[in-house]
Order: sequence, then C-alpha cells, then structure tokens
Amino acid sequence: MALTASTSDYGMLWSSVVLLALVAVAAYLAIERVERAVLRRDGAEQRAR
Repeated sequence: MALTASTSDYGMLWSSVVLLALVAVAAYLAIERVERAVLRRDGAEQRAR
C-alpha cells in the first residue's frame, strides 16, 4: 500500500484498503463462529458451577 500511495495510484490504494477490510471482516466472522461453537459446547458447563 505504501508503494501505491507514493506513486499516486489511488485506485490501487483504495482497492487494497477495501480488500484488507473485507479480509479482516471475514476473519472476525470466522473467529466469532468458532467462539460460538465452543461456548455452545462448553458454556453450559461453566454456567452450572
């Protein structure tokens, strides 16, 4: 991204920013699903104590 900013290729810069944001959101959602599955399996045990 730094190289595209220094060469004024703003289209490529914004494409990189959007792609990075989408990858971050996808990773967040994947981790959230794993966490939800783990809590569904182990969460009831923790609440019973």
